[in-house]
Amino acid sequence: MLACLISACAQWPTAEPGKPPAQAPSTAPGPEPAPAAPVAPLPAAAASAPTLPSPADAAQSRLTAWQDKLRELPAAELAREIARRDPPADAGAALEAALALLQSRALAQGAGASSNGELARALALLEPVARTASPWQAPARLLQSRLAEQRRLEDQIDKLQQQLREQQRRNEQLAAQIEALRAIERSLGGARPPAPPAPR
Repeated sequence: MLACLISACAQWPTAEPGKPPAQAPSTAPGPEPAPAAPVAPLPAAAASAPTLPSPADAAQSRLTAWQDKLRELPAAELAREIARRDPPADAGAALEAALALLQSRALAQGAGASSNGELARALALLEPVARTASPWQAPARLLQSRLAEQRRLEDQIDKLQQQLREQQRRNEQLAAQIEALRAIERSLGGARPPAPPAPR
């Protein structure tokens, strides 16, 4: 028995001097890798909100729609729309009333009737709006300048027509005076005595 143990020890490999003994490979499981952090999904693109028009653009759109409506209204309905805005509730209603007055004036002139002061009333409505800072100020100033120029031209036309009528009246008076003088001449010529006979 002792001989077998000695024989087995002789066959066991001995470590070389200066070298550490060889270690058997470890079969113990290593640490598990840390689980990967979940990737957060990218946020969905927010739906773009509709762009609201600026106050000035909204005012311009309102006036454009109102002008289109006025073209289709008869004179009676147009008068009712003007009455509803007298006095105007706000600056927008003042411009709407001014445009309605101008449309009423155009209808009257188209029918051969004389205007009833619509241009002056429209300018009176526009004047405070044109002086006050608001989205309605720019269109009020533009319309006010155009109406002021139109009134200036119409005043010039009225003055020229008045001068023409005055000149026609003077011409008629002069023609009447000339005709009266001719009548006097004819009457005097008929009353002359006959000329004496020539001597033989």
